[in-house]
Amino acid sequence: MKIAYLISGHVKQFEKCKNSHKKILNMLDEHEVDCFISTYENDGILKNGTKFHDIRDKNDFDNTSGNNIDVKDIVNFFLPKLLEVESYTEYSLKIPESYKNIVTGNNSSFFHITRLYKKILDSIRLMERYEEENGIVYDFFIRNRFDLLINIDKFDFDGKLRGINSSNDFHDVFFYGNRINLNKLKNINEFLLNLKKNAINILNESKYEFVRIPYHNSEQLLTEFLKENNVPFVTEKWSAEILRK
Repeated sequence: MKIAYLISGHVKQFEKCKNSHKKILNMLDEHEVDCFISTYENDGILKNGTKFHDIRDKNDFDNTSGNNIDVKDIVNFFLPKLLEVESYTEYSLKIPESYKNIVTGNNSSFFHITRLYKKILDSIRLMERYEEENGIVYDFFIRNRFDLLINIDKFDFDGKLRGINSSNDFHDVFFYGNRINLNKLKNINEFLLNLKKNAINILNESKYEFVRIPYHNSEQLLTEFLKENNVPFVTEKWSAEILRK
């Protein structure tokens, strides 16, 4: 069985999470697993060691601090079929001013959510490019991030999208599924664009400085997206932690 291991986002505390990635890859030894990575040239760690995704924090839009990543180390560890390293400085300059006035129910920036899914979709795009160039098709995919410690004891490769339970919502940090799940997941870009369009319309027709999308956080948004797109999913009670320091 062919499996695509998709890693995306800032590297952050990857060094402390290598054993977690190694365990997952070792569990998949009997399958053909290829890695595809979309990341940024800086590690995304601010000087105080934390990263807040809040509309009031200018660093959410200009997260150019931190150290340059060690691309060689990433390549040696994952042996990716394709690796994309993007300049966050250049990316941040393209951010529309309108994003800075759209927030979630917990006051996190909507931009943070769109950035998250941009990189996930970028990793999928790399996988599809490799498929086309080599005449192959992956049966399943696993989405993960660099800085996640997760304890998973087995994989159930069936027709359901499986991920971490987050207050009864489907968490975006780690999940896996089949090709049908993945193809539906790609529609989330249009889903986000429609949310943005509706929010901007409200801003233009009102005197409010900010407008909130109808979701408390990215997990609630993803859960509703999966329901609307008829993606069968299961939330697992895996132990997981994002290392922020």
